[in-house]
Amino acid sequence: MTHWIIAFSKDNNTLTLTTEAAEKPSLDRAVELVRVYAEREFEPLEPSEQDEGLEGPAQELLQRFGITLTGIAEAE
Repeated sequence: MTHWIIAFSKDNNTLTLTTEAAEKPSLDRAVELVRVYAEREFEPLEPSEQDEGLEGPAQELLQRFGITLTGIAEAE
């Protein structure tokens, strides 16, 4: 199995998660892993009007936790 690093940004800081998988995780899988982590580690943000119109799992991370995925790379 290969180790993969999922990088994401929160509050102008870059954070990473490491996962193990035979193939590079899909964007949906990366979002799910980061969402589970965020639910354990961060308080959800208050909804705002600027969030209206956003859809999909990656946008949910932005709305709920202020998180933006920045990359998925193979660990060395």
